[in-house]
Amino acid sequence: MALMYSMAILGIAAIDGISSYPFHFLLECCARIWIKNMKMEAMKQLLDQPREFFDKEQNGVSRLAECLDHFAEETRNILGRFTGVIFVVVFMMAITFVWSLISCWKFTLVALAIAPIMCVITTSYKAVSGRWEGYSNDGDEKVGAILHETFTNIRTVRPLTLEESFHKKYIDATTNALKIGLKRAFYSTIFFGLTNSAILFATAFLFWYGAIVVSSGDFNTTHVVQTFALLLLSASYANSIIALIPQMGAAKDAATRFLRLSALPQTSHEHTGTVRIPSIGNIALHNLSFTYPARPDQMVLRNVNINIPAGSCIATAGASGSGKSTIASLLLNLYTTDLKNTNPSRIPKITLSGRDIKRIHTPTLRSLIAIVSQTPTLFPGTIAENIAYALHSSSPYASQSSIRSAAAAVGIDEFIESLPDGYSTVIGEGGMGISGGQAQRIAIARALVRKPDVLVLGEATSALDVESAAIIRKSIRRLVATGLHETEAMSSSTFGGMVPEAEEGREV
Repeated sequence: MALMYSMAILGIAAIDGISSYPFHFLLECCARIWIKNMKMEAMKQLLDQPREFFDKEQNGVSRLAECLDHFAEETRNILGRFTGVIFVVVFMMAITFVWSLISCWKFTLVALAIAPIMCVITTSYKAVSGRWEGYSNDGDEKVGAILHETFTNIRTVRPLTLEESFHKKYIDATTNALKIGLKRAFYSTIFFGLTNSAILFATAFLFWYGAIVVSSGDFNTTHVVQTFALLLLSASYANSIIALIPQMGAAKDAATRFLRLSALPQTSHEHTGTVRIPSIGNIALHNLSFTYPARPDQMVLRNVNINIPAGSCIATAGASGSGKSTIASLLLNLYTTDLKNTNPSRIPKITLSGRDIKRIHTPTLRSLIAIVSQTPTLFPGTIAENIAYALHSSSPYASQSSIRSAAAAVGIDEFIESLPDGYSTVIGEGGMGISGGQAQRIAIARALVRKPDVLVLGEATSALDVESAAIIRKSIRRLVATGLHETEAMSSSTFGGMVPEAEEGREV
């Protein structure tokens, strides 16, 4: 008989060992697929958000990157690790409970009466651990934000000798994260100790009550011992879940932060327009007033009226912060004005060829406007790839001849040809290895190669020498004078000597 039971147990162990591999493998595969789909959905939703979404502190670049990377991996543990363990434990506890009731129901019911006490202690432990896990993640986010700030701006940090300052900020942030972690350990350990102690006290109590049941003669010793062993087995399974509570709390907090991105609303004002226009035409601003959503009490534009005829070249002049760049952002529909005003009889604040900008299809609008900011943005890749960035390979604008024509228009073609690899020269992330003036000219060439209807230059020649700036001004004048590409040009303080539409220093 003993041999038969031993062989049965050995067979069960073999089946358990063999089934564990596909069990955990399939769970991990499901978790990976789930997280991959959630990452894709989160990225899609993020790219669909309006500009003001990224102006909020909780949506900083470092935080979003951490959510899509670190927190996504932590979320994977919910399905990959914990779901399977919880399922097995609950299933085994259900079997042992039913078996215990059949074997010795009185002893089992008394043991069940201890469950509420254990539940209260475990719930408290889970709540405390989860709360401090959130604090720990907040501390980690601050550390990540400092790292992102330091190394993203390393070319500014080095010349200003700010290494010690950022090192101190990093030490302060990591020290704060350490203090939070120590507090978390202190409070969590209290409840972890209570949980383990409660199991030991429950075991001692059940041992004492089992002796009473045996002495009363209601049940024989075999049934009581069998029930006692089953209940201890259930307690050991419950203890395995309790040991995972900190990790489960970390995964839950990470999932809350990560899954928020995949559930972002698709209510951007950029979806309201449906009219696809062939060209921009005349641009008009009618009593335009605007405040940024992040600063609703600070008026940036107040009752601005500007008319820009097609084919003209104008400049807006004004003090820093007077709203010149804001007008460019509004023309690209990066922000919206008086969205709550749905009165169809109102006069539109911004019109293009007489059409309200809110009714125009946003991707079509932006394909007709090219903007060059004061600080150029270059991407990892070759010079040719940077000039033709985002253009489809089949587009005629992405041809080598178009790229060279745009580069020649800004006077950088000879410089590029003098490089060992010419237009195939890799300039690296952020334009490493080339000067600021060269980076600005590449950014302007990127705008010109698209042959836009409207060219917006936001002090785009600020880093150029007088001769280079003159070349670009001549190119713009030539485009306007000849009507080439039907280009309009608008500049923020770049061509200050040309038809200024705003008085110097006026708060627009």
